[in-house]
Amino acid sequence: MKNSAEFYNRIAADYDRMTRFEDKLAVRQSVLRGILERYPAQSVLDIACGTGINAIALARLGIAVTASDIATEMLDQARENARRFQAPVDWIGADMLLLAETVAGRSFEMVLCLGNSIPHLAGPEELRRLCEHMHGLLSPGGVFIVQLLNYDRVLAEGERIVNITRHEDETYIRFYDFLDPHLRFNLLKVAWDGDAVRWQMESTRLYPFRAVEVEVAARKAGFSDRQLFGRLDFSVYESSTAGNIVLVARKQSAGSGIQT
Repeated sequence: MKNSAEFYNRIAADYDRMTRFEDKLAVRQSVLRGILERYPAQSVLDIACGTGINAIALARLGIAVTASDIATEMLDQARENARRFQAPVDWIGADMLLLAETVAGRSFEMVLCLGNSIPHLAGPEELRRLCEHMHGLLSPGGVFIVQLLNYDRVLAEGERIVNITRHEDETYIRFYDFLDPHLRFNLLKVAWDGDAVRWQMESTRLYPFRAVEVEVAARKAGFSDRQLFGRLDFSVYESSTAGNIVLVARKQSAGSGIQT
């Protein structure tokens, strides 16, 4: 995870402008309210939290939130965002593969990993380890919710452009190079000053997990109930059309039947 930490530390100053943090906070709060209505929880662990949009939205909904990230610059921005929006969050700097050691002895009713974070893992074995760690941090009956882009579709269609956004005189272009089996994720920032233009590009490597790999990792980690969706509104997952892969994996409740 070291390379991804360095990548996000380098882009931290631009991240909230690129993702339109303030414009999207209210929308994210509504999305998370819908998740909590379906899967009630009062204690949530938000891993790979970035600049904190999900953690802050949850705190504003009255949830006890612990949030972690490996990139110190992103976490500093998250703390500043929490101060601005008066959101109480317990922030932790940690690699998500080592987080179980950092919060040992604690448990949560829900663990979230949203926003295409798990592709920064090296491959299926690291994903299985992550799922095992999160399974151990969940209380009985708790849920682990993972969101990533639909790489079944990205790989099938050869989709290179992830997103293009603009903030005032700055344009941010996110795109892939296909390396097989990995992707190189590139962020190109183009800044205009009249007719003069400056540009800067940062890159990091991703592993494009397919839906079946995500579900298998959760099964091997011991999650008794696993469902795949196409978005965080729990729409049906269709590999050729869905924007996201969303996994909801539930830990077996105490005294319940055999895991599947």
